[in-house]
Amino acid sequence: MDYPELGWTMMGLIWLAIALYVLSLVRQTWKDQLVRCPETGAVTRILCQQAARPGLPAVIEVERCGLWPEKQACLRTCLSRVREFPEGFRTDARGLRPF
Repeated sequence: MDYPELGWTMMGLIWLAIALYVLSLVRQTWKDQLVRCPETGAVTRILCQQAARPGLPAVIEVERCGLWPEKQACLRTCLSRVREFPEGFRTDARGLRPF
């Protein structure tokens, strides 16, 4: 393999890595919900998952928030708004209204 061919191969691999990185960011934020933080009043993205523990009822937990790490020790009162969303909707106007 000569140098120009090696250069084009490396450039192709770099572009592939960038494309995969961007795709992973899009996939990660696709599941997020927009809600208004009850503490700061800011609209932010959160990712909530239902934690299924054996023998216990399912609990909704915040896995990621746009206001973290500064507000990671909050009381997670935004979850009351998440429970108001119809099933299958990531964003609802009711979740963005002021508290």
